[in-house]
Amino acid sequence: MNRRNLLKSVGALFTVALLPITLPLAACSFSVSGTLSVIIGAVQGILKYVAGSAPWATDLSAALNALQQAEATWQSGGAVAIIIDALNTLEAVCAVIPLTMIYSPLIDLIVTGIEAVINYFNPPVASLSRPRATLLTNPHMGRIALKTPGSFETQQGSFKQQYNDVATGLGLTQLKIA
Repeated sequence: MNRRNLLKSVGALFTVALLPITLPLAACSFSVSGTLSVIIGAVQGILKYVAGSAPWATDLSAALNALQQAEATWQSGGAVAIIIDALNTLEAVCAVIPLTMIYSPLIDLIVTGIEAVINYFNPPVASLSRPRATLLTNPHMGRIALKTPGSFETQQGSFKQQYNDVATGLGLTQLKIA
């Protein structure tokens, strides 16, 4: 064995030894603000696509504005319940979007992303100002699962990629999130 082969072997062993430490750290990062930015970008794309022609578009726009304000309040130290309430409102508006629309799988992903953020906070039901009626009445609930992020991939990046893949698959490339 020459020096070059010895260094390759030692380097490979060192890398293999560090994998159990580095992989869990890279794969388990959940960013609430990152996931919210993907949800906000997705809803903005849907609103541009329907351009006010849908009867629920104004409600969706109002719910989006409320979410953006709640996110700003939460990031400056506000209560978590405010952002959860805004997410529940957005989810309730998404519940009225028909499953027959071409972009319905994208709405399914938005609802799944909303639930991921709500489940991250895992609030007691008593802290919410409204009961979670959308859990029972939302036809978009549970239709698509979020993919697990791969190694060295964040939840935000995985969610964004999954959303863009579905948009491309539907032929709605204008709805992709940049």
